[in-house]
Amino acid sequence: MTEQEAKNLVNRAMKIILSCRSLDQLHVAVKYADLTYRKISKTIGLVNTVNFVRLIERSIGFAQCQIKAKQG
Repeated sequence: MTEQEAKNLVNRAMKIILSCRSLDQLHVAVKYADLTYRKISKTIGLVNTVNFVRLIERSIGFAQCQIKAKQG
């Protein structure tokens, strides 16, 4: 896997997480991000893996805020 392919997978996972409108959707999106992480972690270096985790965690936090704002 090239670095560009890894970036594309990370961007796709982030878009999926940010598009969630309920906690159930977010739960499924996090599972997808976990699968993406497993695929990426086998082929890219540690620094890129850490960057992936950081970006996904930020996306999850933002999505949680969006969901909470729409519910309340």
